[in-house]
Amino acid sequence: MRFEVIITDMTLFGMINTLLYIFISLLILPLAHKYGNIKVTKLQYIIYYAWFIITTLFCVYTISKVTDNISNRDDEDDMSKVTYNWFIKGGYNSYKDVFLLSEIEPLWEYGLLLSLIVIPMGKNTKLKHKISAILYKIAIFHVVASFMLIDWESFNVNYKWRNIPKHSSNLSPVHNTKKWDSKPEKK
Repeated sequence: MRFEVIITDMTLFGMINTLLYIFISLLILPLAHKYGNIKVTKLQYIIYYAWFIITTLFCVYTISKVTDNISNRDDEDDMSKVTYNWFIKGGYNSYKDVFLLSEIEPLWEYGLLLSLIVIPMGKNTKLKHKISAILYKIAIFHVVASFMLIDWESFNVNYKWRNIPKHSSNLSPVHNTKKWDSKPEKK
């Protein structure tokens, strides 16, 4: 992992996204247990935090893969680019990219939905209500995705892959690129 690339590319919004990911992921279960009157078992804690650790390791691996591969951008897949931009660059467009990729790439969507579904609903909740809660989580995810991707002038959801903004760093893996899938310009 090239930390000089991360330090150079890190923006305030990227730092906010990273901190939100860490704090919300670590605190959502204890807060739901304490203030939400949800009975969370040890098994639910183990499953949730195991999923959090696996997801975090995947994100660290993805970020390190992007920073180590500065010279050849064609090797990077969209999932790696979106993950890198969400944690490092941040901002509204990084959220749009996450939702857009979830609509385009089913595996990404399933991973995000599984993260929502893994949050427990309580020990004393009936099966019917648990299924309803899972369906509500899926519906809310898709409604938020539609609102994030909507073109407010025509009221159509735009599923076209957008161009990536230029980075300012010479060390950046996406320096001077015009599209997601293009190589850096030669000087």
